[in-house]
Amino acid sequence: MSSDKRIFYSISDVVSVTGVNANKLRHWESVTSVLKPQRVQGQRRYTPKQLEVVKQLREFVEEQGMSLAAAERQIQRQRTAVDQTVLRRRLIEIGEQLDQVIERLQRVR
Repeated sequence: MSSDKRIFYSISDVVSVTGVNANKLRHWESVTSVLKPQRVQGQRRYTPKQLEVVKQLREFVEEQGMSLAAAERQIQRQRTAVDQTVLRRRLIEIGEQLDQVIERLQRVR
């Protein structure tokens, strides 16, 4: 991820960082569900995560030759895998916390 710690990026910032032109960004926004920047007073505002999505789309479409639809599916699969990993970690943490509670309850008896 970028070392820049901004909360939002303008479309010109995204163009500058990624090398993807503004017209292509607008097109990608209109035909995919993975890139939907917020609008503040009519101006697009991209989050750091959306900046990474633009980089991924560029990599998949322009460098690997995927169709935009295939690139979108790949990004969605990656998100799902990350979500599942986070959920697994959280379930393990909850299980460990439950074990600690059970141990404490058994000591109280």
